[in-house]
Amino acid sequence: MKQSNDLRQISGDLNNATRKSAANSNGDEYITIIAASLEAVMEQFRQRDLGSAGFSIVGPAARQQFAFASDKKSTQNLPEHLFGGEAMVGATFRRSGGL
Repeated sequence: MKQSNDLRQISGDLNNATRKSAANSNGDEYITIIAASLEAVMEQFRQRDLGSAGFSIVGPAARQQFAFASDKKSTQNLPEHLFGGEAMVGATFRRSGGL
């Protein structure tokens, strides 16, 4: 159930990111959706109505492994593989800040 827990955490983080609108220095906003399939990624995109909010995909959606790198400075501290090391589909969407 590690994958399920990771997805729940990421879903909650995505909800927060969507509400907080974290823009970079040029005003562009990015959201990455991770799911087991491209269909599930796009379903989340539609459910969150990101298209109407001005988001569009910024590159290929690709199956890949994800790891979380801690900010601890240790040679023993390797990145933690998310989703039990299983490859997931990740797609990043961008809304232009217009700057």
